[in-house]
Amino acid sequence: MTVSHRISIRWPPSPATEPTSTIVLTSPSRRFVDLRLTLPPAQSLYWGFSGNSSYPTPTTGKWTHTIDSRSDIPGVDEGTLEVLENGNVLERGEMVDFDAPGEGRKVYEEVWRDEVLEGEERMAVVLETEGGCVVRVGGWCQGILKTGGKVVVERWRWGERVFGGEDGERVCADEVWEWEGEREGSWWLGRR
Repeated sequence: MTVSHRISIRWPPSPATEPTSTIVLTSPSRRFVDLRLTLPPAQSLYWGFSGNSSYPTPTTGKWTHTIDSRSDIPGVDEGTLEVLENGNVLERGEMVDFDAPGEGRKVYEEVWRDEVLEGEERMAVVLETEGGCVVRVGGWCQGILKTGGKVVVERWRWGERVFGGEDGERVCADEVWEWEGEREGSWWLGRR
């Protein structure tokens, strides 16, 4: 289980930047929610997706999207992984740069840092329904729901919502903070 923070993205030959707050929560069963939010003060969803991750070799990763805020036909991301001297992970691959979509797929480099999870943080909860997924790892919880062309996302830190849930629409159920250990199952979404 991991809480991964993206440190930077680079579209070579341009320099590395970080235009978003990107966090990926991954359960021990490899279910993940990846939310990429624009930076404050005008924070909004840049891209969000959930799905399953796998690692065909120690140096390659594959992320199969089942829900994607930008596509009704979710795809697959694949990249090579290199652990850097400082412990961060450099991921290299190809994907569409949504800020330059006319250029097609481009080479990218992302640098990721995993949080060290200790004690009560070493727990995960996964809740799923058609069009929706919530993953909690330790003190972080993220959810995405896509129904009828509308996307709702939320990010929580230790029971406090830090993004989303506008207009009373909720993705992450309060009960996710009451569970201990790894749990997976179905859940009901609605207005509260």
